[in-house]
Amino acid sequence: MACAKYANPNLTPMPKPFPTKHDILSEIDRELAMRKQVYAQQIRWKKMTRRQADEQMERLKAARSVIAYLDADNLERMLWEMDANLQTPSLF
Repeated sequence: MACAKYANPNLTPMPKPFPTKHDILSEIDRELAMRKQVYAQQIRWKKMTRRQADEQMERLKAARSVIAYLDADNLERMLWEMDANLQTPSLF
């Protein structure tokens, strides 16, 4: 019996679809909102300084700006190239 995970009887895994630009930007926005809450708590507990929190938030905002600037075709091409060069196994 063939598993739905595989595209053909040779048991070649099907390529997973990449998330859309909208999906990626939405995920970054979700992460920024979560970090805002978590970092505030970390600062109150003196586990993180305000400067560290601000720097990390600015880095993620910069990454979001880069992705927002790319057109969808370039983004997909970059994702395929990164996936092809990825040497570590996927967690999922």
